[in-house]
This record gives sequence, C-alpha cells and structure tokens, in this order.
Amino acid sequence: MTPQKRSIRLIAAGDLLIHDACIQSAYNIADKIYDFKPMFQYVKNYIKGADVAICNLETTISGISHGYRGYPEFNAPEELLDAVADCGFTIVSTANNHAVDYGEAGILATIDAIRKRSLLATGTSDTADPSVRNIVLDFDFVKVGINSYTYGTNEHPVPSCKKWLINMIDFDLIKADVDNMRKRGADIIIVGLHAGEEYLTMPDRDQVTYVKKLRDLGVNIILGNHPHIVQPSIEDPSGKFFIIYSIGNFLSNQRDPLRDTGVILDIEISEISDNWKIERIKYHPTYVHRWEQHGKFEFRVVPLDKYQKIGCELPEFPFNKAEAMLRHVYKHLKIDAI
Repeated sequence: MTPQKRSIRLIAAGDLLIHDACIQSAYNIADKIYDFKPMFQYVKNYIKGADVAICNLETTISGISHGYRGYPEFNAPEELLDAVADCGFTIVSTANNHAVDYGEAGILATIDAIRKRSLLATGTSDTADPSVRNIVLDFDFVKVGINSYTYGTNEHPVPSCKKWLINMIDFDLIKADVDNMRKRGADIIIVGLHAGEEYLTMPDRDQVTYVKKLRDLGVNIILGNHPHIVQPSIEDPSGKFFIIYSIGNFLSNQRDPLRDTGVILDIEISEISDNWKIERIKYHPTYVHRWEQHGKFEFRVVPLDKYQKIGCELPEFPFNKAEAMLRHVYKHLKIDAI
C-alpha cells in the first residue's frame, strides 16, 4: 500500500503599507468604526486554509492616542489586524523600517494587538528569550522555523539595553537564531528580509549579498520586502532553497510605476522519501484597484489571474493595465504561466 503523501502549504503576501487614504477608506462614518475586510474580499480564498500564512505589517498599531496616519510615521487602527486574521494569515512579520515609528511603546502595542487576534509576530519582540523571538512550528513530518530582520528603522533609536525589541540584519544575531531554531528541531528555516532600495525592479548589491550569507547559514526560504515592487525569484532545482527578492505591495496607496502590484506566493512543501522538499510554487499576481466614491478612495486587492471577471464588478477598472501588469509580473518572475 502506497503511504499517504504528507504536505504543508505556505502562503506569503507583501507589504501592508497603510497610508492615510487606506485608513480613511476603512472608516464608516455612520457606525464610527474601521473595517478593512472588504479590501481583501477577492484574495481571501487564496490565503484561507494555509498551514502557514505570512504578511509584512509595514505600519505600527500604536493606538488612537497617537492619531491614525500613514507616511512618514505609520499608525493604523487595530481593526486592520481583524482583516488580516479574517483573511487567514497566521504570522505577521513586523521587522521593517517603520516598526519603531512610535518607539518601544509602539512596538509593544503592535505585538499585543497581534496576539489578541491569536496571530504570531515575528521580527519584533517583548523579550530577549530566543525561544520566544524565534518561532518553531511542528507539522508532524516537518518543523518550520521563522524569523524576520530589517536593514534599519529610519533612524528611530532602539534602547541599547533592549536591542531584542527589533531584529536588525546582523549576521551574528541571525546565525544564533538559526542555531536556536535548528536545536529545537527546525528542518526548514524561513527568513523575512526587509532590505533593498525602494522602487527598483531588480535586487541591489546589498540584497544579493544578504541572500548569499543567509543561504550559507542554512536558511531555506527567504521572503524579501521593502522595495514595494515585485522583484525576481529563484527556485533551486534541489527543492531545498527558494528566494523572492521582493514580494511587492499587498495593500497601499502607492500607484505607478508598478507600486500597485504584488504577488501572493503559494508554496507546497511535501514529504519525499522521509525528507522534505519544496514540491510546487504558485505565483498569484495582485493589483490594488483604487477608485473615488462618496468623497474618498475605495480599495480592493484584485488577483490578476481573475481580473476579467472581478473587474466587471468594480468601478473604473483598468482592464488593459491589468493585462499588462499580469504579463509583466509573470515575465519578471520568469514564469511560463500564460
């Protein structure tokens, strides 16, 4: 009798870069509440049900006392995380250049808001304990270790006695974290890498150097963020290594060129002859459609492989642009999918 194949499904999406227009769009004046869920209604089914689903929270959830705002110091309503959980995300990466926009208090408030939704935060921490800072998930046939790191904090200082509040790209730290996860049984190491020059379609020299060092440390999957534009991926034929230099934006008010696109990664990791292997990777390009209605912008994240159907439901949908973006992303990722 052939043994039943065992596998897990990993989903990864890009930056939640919540600008003023996104916050205003989510506000319901009549009910005096924020609701971000409609913005993700068309992509929920791509995420829901995954064993691991990661997104990059490029805003703080620091509380209403600071005022809700976008650039340059981001602070979104905690209802954003209700939408994140509703989509099916399980892990929120918080190591990015805006994580310290409201100091230590903002970091801790964000972690607390994430945990209240039964989500896990990676990249920032309320403790130096490596068994908390480094996530290890047990999926029976394979254990997965996860952490994330950022190049900087926009010059917002981190207390010297509390460097563990946020993970910087420090390879001594990363090596110690990888060792910790391996000692706890992690077979696969996933790292979120917040680095690179913004708005470039190709990785810069720093990104390439970082990826080589991470691979030398035994990291298996690298999920790049920060450029806000989709950058190429590399699928190693061994099935033991994968990198995408930038996943792009998931939701933001950034527009052209290409800043309103991203990709949802769908990775299947299977048990092959008592070992694990990345067996399949699917790419679902996305587009943030924006239109004006009742004096404010409305936003919907649209999966581009279904733009012809979904576009018919939305005002002012740019069908020609959607087709061009779909082809660009597939070609840029070197995918023969059209």
